[in-house]
Amino acid sequence: MVKLLVLAATGLVVLVTLYLLNGFHLMAGFVGLGGWAWLQSPLF
Repeated sequence: MVKLLVLAATGLVVLVTLYLLNGFHLMAGFVGLGGWAWLQSPLF
């Protein structure tokens, strides 16, 4: 149970970091989904 919680927390930290560093919007641009504004980070 503890391993699952640690794995979920790590995954959440990775996803939030990618969002804040604009990683999702960058990858969306590569696959032609650059118009999806909700993928863009609020910091950039």
